[in-house]
Amino acid sequence: MRLLKFLFALIIFCTVLLTGCGVNDKINKENDKNINALVSDSSSPSKEKKSPWEIAFKSTFDKSTFTLAGFVDNSTGIVMGHHGAIYYTKDGGKIWSKADNEAHIILGFDYVDDKSIFSCGDQGTIRYSNDAGASWTKLPEYDPLDQDPYTSISFVNHKEGWVASSSKVGYTFDGGNTWTTLKLPESCKKIASISLRTKNVGYILDTSGNLFITSDNGANWTQKTLNLKEDEKINGIAGAQVAAIRFADERN
Repeated sequence: MRLLKFLFALIIFCTVLLTGCGVNDKINKENDKNINALVSDSSSPSKEKKSPWEIAFKSTFDKSTFTLAGFVDNSTGIVMGHHGAIYYTKDGGKIWSKADNEAHIILGFDYVDDKSIFSCGDQGTIRYSNDAGASWTKLPEYDPLDQDPYTSISFVNHKEGWVASSSKVGYTFDGGNTWTTLKLPESCKKIASISLRTKNVGYILDTSGNLFITSDNGANWTQKTLNLKEDEKINGIAGAQVAAIRFADERN
């Protein structure tokens, strides 16, 4: 009887021991798995959040300082700057070609479509391209006696557009062959940027953050404000466009 009790107890003991070994073995395997995962995560570089912006190209053009760039679609784009430097692309920036241009300093430009571009700059410079920027035609100067450079230009079609210096805005209805000076709002300070949305509706932004809107091509103006703080005022170097403004419609 004692021998049977002893054997029974021994069987129970061995069963518990084997069960415990199986559980421990399972736990050890889980621990090893967790440790390996931890080591793997710690040895790999941390995952940084991908930026929504990508570098399109890095300039390799020598002796050129570019201050302007723009694309009218995914393929057609242009870069412009000091000394009349202009490069254009028709394949989304893969290949850039140097434009034929003799302008001194280009300070503003605007696409009418994928081939037509108007540009402005110092010394009364206004030019037009009808081949996506490959070649340029010099247009008559708007007030050639004015030494204030033209920093902003905006066209709604091939004929009607605005050009602006820091102190005045000119309007053309014949593609830049003749210009008429618009009467500015009395409270308009130094002009920072312009935008002509239709042949009659246009916008002026001044360096104090005031937005002036006309619906009759400058005959009358309404004023709104950006409510800029003192340290948010629009400042910049002389003879350069310091801000840009565009309206897609009357609200946006």
